[in-house]
Amino acid sequence: MTIYQNFTQGGTRQGAGAPEGSRPGTATEKAEIRLTTHEKQVLRRRVTARGMSISEFIKVQCLSGKEDCDGLGA
Repeated sequence: MTIYQNFTQGGTRQGAGAPEGSRPGTATEKAEIRLTTHEKQVLRRRVTARGMSISEFIKVQCLSGKEDCDGLGA
């Protein structure tokens, strides 16, 4: 057994080893979506054309105050 195998928690810095979501001051949360291979290819092309990350693109498109994303409607 190495010295690292008997640690049940992380280091001494704030939040180390804490359960997910329990860290104070966390600014962002993770959201997951499922895409077909074709949808992902289309998304990557649009993102690349705009010089943005996928995260930035989705936020701009879906949180810009419009009712729907890219005119697709509900």
